[in-house]
Amino acid sequence: MIVAVDDRFVVAIPTTMKVTGFFQANTNALVLPELRGDLARRLGNVTTGWSAVAVGIGGGPGLALGAPSEQAAVDGALGDCGTRDRNCHVIAIGPFLVDPLHAPTPP
Repeated sequence: MIVAVDDRFVVAIPTTMKVTGFFQANTNALVLPELRGDLARRLGNVTTGWSAVAVGIGGGPGLALGAPSEQAAVDGALGDCGTRDRNCHVIAIGPFLVDPLHAPTPP
């Protein structure tokens, strides 16, 4: 995947979360194995805007595809995930695997 040309990023880099690598939908262990292929296909068809993937404790992904902003993609993926799972969190923004910028504080 090309993310930079002549020292300039050609792919938008997330700013609301920390990039930890590249997201591979076909092999991500947080997503149910039987849903990975469809997830990869749907993400591969996106050509504009922001995309995000969220998963809950059940492993079913929530998606936002072609959103106008990074925050809209995050909100959309969390909302989509929340319709069928609980404790959803974002695992990918665009082609990137992400984690929260700040680790949660233990209770």
